[in-house]
Amino acid sequence: MIASPQFACRWIAVTLSLGWIAFAAAETAPVFEGKTIQQWAELEGKDFDAFRDGVERWGLDGVPHWAALLAEERTSAERTAALRAIEMTLRYNGVQKFQRSAEEIAVPAMLPLLRDKAGFIRSRAMNTLRALGPSGKAAIPGLLAILRDKNDPDAARFATRKMAALALGEIQEQADVVVPALCEAMRDPDPQLRGLAVSALGSMAWRAKAAIPTIEAAVAGEDAEFRRRADQALEKIRRPAPPMKGDPLPEFELSKVGVAGTRRSTEFAGSVVVLEFWSATCGPCQVPMTKLDGLARKREDWRGKVALVGISVDPTAEVAAKHAAARGWKTVELLFDEGTRVHALFRASLPETILGDRTGKIAWRGHPTDLKFEEEIDRLLQATPKSE
Repeated sequence: MIASPQFACRWIAVTLSLGWIAFAAAETAPVFEGKTIQQWAELEGKDFDAFRDGVERWGLDGVPHWAALLAEERTSAERTAALRAIEMTLRYNGVQKFQRSAEEIAVPAMLPLLRDKAGFIRSRAMNTLRALGPSGKAAIPGLLAILRDKNDPDAARFATRKMAALALGEIQEQADVVVPALCEAMRDPDPQLRGLAVSALGSMAWRAKAAIPTIEAAVAGEDAEFRRRADQALEKIRRPAPPMKGDPLPEFELSKVGVAGTRRSTEFAGSVVVLEFWSATCGPCQVPMTKLDGLARKREDWRGKVALVGISVDPTAEVAAKHAAARGWKTVELLFDEGTRVHALFRASLPETILGDRTGKIAWRGHPTDLKFEEEIDRLLQATPKSE
């Protein structure tokens, strides 16, 4: 069906009107706190503390506004300020709602910037993608194109190819295509790019195991700085992959906090296990630990079936005990990870929750705010039989 010319004109008029309304609303949105967008953008260079405070106040609610400022018609200052705001707001922290905001709003708006005529915009966009980590995986094809473009006119002045290598390493996804590209970059005439490529492989850790022979072969003909980077990268790559969903829960033994004795993970056999990594100085750890302690008090029907365990990575058990007492954590079981051995074994963040089912396998791991504890634990109690 072909629309009439009159209908088409009306449709265009309405579309343009709606676009102007949206644009005008963005110009006067409260997220900019009474400033024009130009004034807001200028804060980044003139009064960064005020700029940062405003961005932090709006948090995720500001992301659509920052993303709108990445459009081609915006000024360079506005786009640069928007990239900084996105980076500050969505820097990779493992929380699903932040990852979704990055993947669904920010990253799609950033993809055209990888083809921008202005080299510094391209470089700045890649730096922001680097900060977003795995959430930036949609940018991998564009980053690979930049990395492989040996005729990029901005490669020297704005380090575009180098920024592409670093961003690919931090995104840590699609190793089957990224690792060969970074290995190829280790043979580039630019010594700085070679060094950053091997560092990027190190950032990918165990995902880059296929690169080990290439790195070992490259070391012989390189300078001391490259060898240093290569040694660091190989150390990271050779470390075993952390235990993930479906893997057996590793065995460990830790001291109890506030009382004598130790606890072995094998003592949790047959139970659903919740391991919560925390420390006294970790601000985001406090609410999840308080909730876990509350669950331990509330769900008496879980006794003997569910182990709720907080693992402290504080400098001493005394620090952990004093903090737990001040917070009133009396019901959740507290263990002390001396030397952070178990924390390193899991490659855990702070905070991070490891959930084990009754068969002794990891059922889930991630940021505690992403887990509906009661629902998931009840589900595991019903879904998995007690291990023999």
